Amino acid sequence: MISPSQTASFSAARSVARIRSSDAADRDLPYRFRCPASAVNMRRTSRRDSSDSLIRPSAGTNGVPVSWFQDAGGLEVAEAGITGRGVLLDIAALHGRQWLDPGHAIGRDELEAAERSSGVNVRTGDIVLIRTGQFARREQDGPWDSAQAKAGLDVAAMPWFAEREVSALGFDGDGDVEPSRVPSVEAPVHVLGITAMGLHFFDALGLDDLASACAMRRRYEFLFTAAPIRLTGATGCLINPLALF
Repeated sequence: MISPSQTASFSAARSVARIRSSDAADRDLPYRFRCPASAVNMRRTSRRDSSDSLIRPSAGTNGVPVSWFQDAGGLEVAEAGITGRGVLLDIAALHGRQWLDPGHAIGRDELEAAERSSGVNVRTGDIVLIRTGQFARREQDGPWDSAQAKAGLDVAAMPWFAEREVSALGFDGDGDVEPSRVPSVEAPVHVLGITAMGLHFFDALGLDDLASACAMRRRYEFLFTAAPIRLTGATGCLINPLALF
């Protein structure tokens, strides 16, 4: 049995998700965000993006044709849940700060430095969680328009995850830095991670409690588990992920 002291919950729903109406009009983009006619606003709630939340019309996702997702859906890929070795890379702590400034683009060198400082090696199949301190900043300074300014991954750092053969990425933001380094592509980190690399993406995770638990134990690896809601044809869902030490 896992005692409460050994389990860190880092789902951070900061507001009640509201139902909204959304049209699914396809924009003239090389990659398209799929959105059902009725959607839950999950911008500030821990969530998993499905494998077909972002697709390339001519190629689908990670080489899988669009027709497969139309038949099977994206969430169904992980309907039994996602469990594996989780690794926290606390980039804010690496810089000795509570949070990174909006616009900070996390580079390959910072990922490797966080590895060294944490005493972990990211390896095949890992679920890597990136902490920027976004929730800590919000708690102290209040809300701001993070769609226009937030810390995130430099798109040039994405090949590092491919080299390490990770299976999933999770963020306390959504992974994309704003202002974007690639303004011609919407959410370029998502484009590469989901569409080209076939990764599971977890957004809006409250990683502050997890960071404290890791620091206290001086251990930045753990058993990660998340069970997506079973929905047919959905492009994302709320989750309550856990880290077990």
